[in-house]
Amino acid sequence: EALALEAAFVGCVEAAEPLVWQAFENGPACAGCAEACALVLVLQGLAMAYSETPLCSQTLLFFVNAYRILASVEPVAMLSVAEMLPEMVNARRAQCGEARRRELEAVSLPPADADAPWYDAGPRVGAPAS
Repeated sequence: EALALEAAFVGCVEAAEPLVWQAFENGPACAGCAEACALVLVLQGLAMAYSETPLCSQTLLFFVNAYRILASVEPVAMLSVAEMLPEMVNARRAQCGEARRRELEAVSLPPADADAPWYDAGPRVGAPAS
């Protein structure tokens, strides 16, 4: 049953994908039903993996933009989603903070007296061979 639910959710996410940029840009597809575009953004935000800080921040943008859309209309059918969005944003912010904390623990700068600069990942593209 869980796999069927997961497959149904993936199907919803895939069906909503063509409307993502319409929702971000207040495109014509959203003019008739802003709530649908907000729902598209919520679905995308819930579906994206967020183990790394940049991706987590990107998922947060989906929720923030959904909140912006719903704040600009009277969300009749999506009142419960509009009421839950602040909590979803705060939860995702905490998840992003945790992802960032893990990154900071895993990566550190070398000592200041190290031979090569910490940003030197090897030969530069187009640099002459030594």
